[in-house]
Amino acid sequence: MKSILSILLLSFSLLTNAQYDPSAKQHLDKLSNKLKSYKTFKSVFVYKMKGPTGLDESYQGTVTVSGNNKFHLTTNSGIEVICDGENMCNYNEEDEEVMLYEFDESEDGIMTPNKVAEMYKEGFRYIMGTSEDPTTHLVELIPDKRDTEAVVKIKIYIKKSDGMIKKWEIHERTGNKYAVDVKSFTPNVAVTDKQFMCVPSNFPAGVEFNDLR
Repeated sequence: MKSILSILLLSFSLLTNAQYDPSAKQHLDKLSNKLKSYKTFKSVFVYKMKGPTGLDESYQGTVTVSGNNKFHLTTNSGIEVICDGENMCNYNEEDEEVMLYEFDESEDGIMTPNKVAEMYKEGFRYIMGTSEDPTTHLVELIPDKRDTEAVVKIKIYIKKSDGMIKKWEIHERTGNKYAVDVKSFTPNVAVTDKQFMCVPSNFPAGVEFNDLR
């Protein structure tokens, strides 16, 4: 998730002297606390991937989240991911198969809004950036070990109106950039336990179900 931006000498100097910007922390704390106050939420988003080698893809998706680790993600590209906090299964419509794994949060590539809003608390410095969108604040996260990490910067756009996340971008050292644009956000939606269960009945009949735990 991500892209390399050229950094002016002045900007680099400002970063060095404002590694933990109080204004940035205020916006991040507000966002984090808001998301943690919801037991569940549902978000519709557009995910875009671009890179210097010709990478240019996008898809629309919907993610329903319950608590910290339960989520159900569907996309218009035929990919579906379900996690109950202990197990995670990936469904690929093209391959007509479901792969069931033991969930490992440290290796999980799914970036839901609540996870993005918590990232700043460990391993990152944060500063205020300049948003081209006048309706949002821009907070930039810089990895503490940016010289060796694949991710060199994360941009989080927060709506001025309600302090909610509107968009985030992850920039990689390779030049790849991954952006998630939140189109709608509905807090405290009704959910059922079954929505987050890795069971065959949650997928189309006849698909191959592979248990790799």
